[in-house]
Amino acid sequence: MINFVLRRDFQGADLSASATQGDGSPGATKRASIVVGFGSLTEQGFNLMATVDWRKQNVLAAVDRAFGSTGILGSTRSDITAGTSGTAFPGDVGGFEPSAPNCDPPFSIPRNTTPSNGGAFNSCRYDFTRSIDLIPANEQVTGVLRGSLALGKDNTISAEYVRANNKATSRVAPAPTSHLIPASSVFFPAGAPIGRIPNIKTPDPDDTVAGGVVNWRQVPAGKRTSGDDTTTERAMVELEGARGGLDYRAAFGTSKNKSTATVKEGYVNDSLMQDGVWTGVINPFGTHAAANFGQTAAGVAAIEAAQVRAPTVIGNSKVDFIDARVSMDLFKMAGGNAALAVGLEHRKERSSFENTDITAELGSLGVDPDGDTSGSRKVSALFSE
Repeated sequence: MINFVLRRDFQGADLSASATQGDGSPGATKRASIVVGFGSLTEQGFNLMATVDWRKQNVLAAVDRAFGSTGILGSTRSDITAGTSGTAFPGDVGGFEPSAPNCDPPFSIPRNTTPSNGGAFNSCRYDFTRSIDLIPANEQVTGVLRGSLALGKDNTISAEYVRANNKATSRVAPAPTSHLIPASSVFFPAGAPIGRIPNIKTPDPDDTVAGGVVNWRQVPAGKRTSGDDTTTERAMVELEGARGGLDYRAAFGTSKNKSTATVKEGYVNDSLMQDGVWTGVINPFGTHAAANFGQTAAGVAAIEAAQVRAPTVIGNSKVDFIDARVSMDLFKMAGGNAALAVGLEHRKERSSFENTDITAELGSLGVDPDGDTSGSRKVSALFSE
């Protein structure tokens, strides 16, 4: 967001800085700005001004605040169901929970059969709220450069350039997923039900092997971390003043915006993850407390190889604009002068959004790889009063 109120005749320098909660604290913010200007429109016929504003927001994770550290707001079975997900870590095979009856607290919580959450064990539920951020990490830098030149006593021409960049990093819970796992895998849980599943290693669609479907949350891959990098630029030339009884203002310019969304961690190539589970390299049944979440060195390497760190959505927009308005007094009346104002504006707008091909492999991202859009329009307006 660009929100500057600019003085046309600023002279001197102004420096300010502030911080909240202390450096390095969860959710802390730091801000600094500087404004410099010289030249007098009335005395020297010109003014130049530049300003830079910087702001940084530290991440505030849900676990850093008691009110946000869990999605479970009570102790009953319905409370646990409402505030959690059925896809947990360690995973389950067709509803069989190898980590039962304790699951893996505080992330994976047992849900039992009675309304008070007593009785026999039923399933493990994942408290995903513990893994999210309440406030994402964010950094903003905005700069403005403006020059004004007096054209006689009553007229001024100005040129202005504004550039703003915003970087944000957001994290949500590790991705829930399901994969085929053969009974021959070293990680297939003892006691889990064994059925027939498609053999993904042969081209025969009718070929099956003994195994099951593992439903698990990809905790070893990390929290799903995404970034947004947005840059906005605007250049404008403005002429205003008074001549021949008319007050006028006219301006033209261009504004453009580019935004790139990226995935940084926790979004993985699903085909590679399926292959790792199938071949017994990736363990869907580890625990949060185990080293590398229960993964072997080969499993850690396989998950790292599946990580996708790439742009996912690229957006561009541009607006070219011109506007002008004039006003004048027409005649005197008892209550004051009758006045007329006339103005016009014309804009040409273009925008496009491109979903990159890699989004086809990122099911948990929820982006359609074929959902590219683009468009343009022209807008003209005229007013008088």
